[in-house]
Amino acid sequence: MSFDLTNYQPQFKGESMFGPGSKGKAEAKAEKSLPSEDVAMAAARDKRGLSDDARPPLEDHVFQTIFLDKEGSSSMWTKDEIDKDKVILEKWWKQQSHRWQHYAGTVPWMMFLNGKRHTHFAGAWTILNMHEIAVCSGFAAAYRLGAPFPFSQKEGCGRLFKLTLGASHGVRARPEDREGFLA
Repeated sequence: MSFDLTNYQPQFKGESMFGPGSKGKAEAKAEKSLPSEDVAMAAARDKRGLSDDARPPLEDHVFQTIFLDKEGSSSMWTKDEIDKDKVILEKWWKQQSHRWQHYAGTVPWMMFLNGKRHTHFAGAWTILNMHEIAVCSGFAAAYRLGAPFPFSQKEGCGRLFKLTLGASHGVRARPEDREGFLA
């Protein structure tokens, strides 16, 4: 699983790493606290004179790659094909997943906890440890507080939202929002 971080970082388009139009004492002070390689990268970027539309060539992009399932899938990894001189950091970590106790002792009770004492819970932990659940649970909490249905203009996008609303809050969408899957 890889992410081209160059597409997420405005400094790779030639913008200041401290925000648009940021110059002067604040930028100089912040640069003093940066590791020397970050200052060097910023100077090299400034020398290249990148415009707002420009991006570095693909070979200069910065990627984050996560190799999953070492025991079961490492034979399929392309890790050894990566030029070692291009690797900024290698960090081994373990994905924390919920144990069965979480699914037995927390998830089924969320619908009874949400809305009590003017409190709504959000986060991936409320159902299943996924980014999508984290986002939808936040939408569901806001919806319960009166926010508009977040997917009214996108047909089909409300499926996970409505599942989250039902599983974690024990309610259905408001009548005007019930068209489509899992109304």
